[in-house]
Amino acid sequence: MRQDVYRTAYDEARAELAELMSEFERLRVRKEQLEKVRETLKPLADPNGNESVEEIRPANTPSYTF
Repeated sequence: MRQDVYRTAYDEARAELAELMSEFERLRVRKEQLEKVRETLKPLADPNGNESVEEIRPANTPSYTF
């Protein structure tokens, strides 16, 4: 009887681990996609090719410093 409890717990833990690994892989692929989009849009954010990207704000929007 005790062996059945351990087997059930093991099976549930294994199923949960498989689910977590699947979710991790999905998120890894999504991260790669977003990084590609970021690299593609980088020139639009900073047309001068500078490494640091400044905040993009419409010209008529005032900037506030606190």
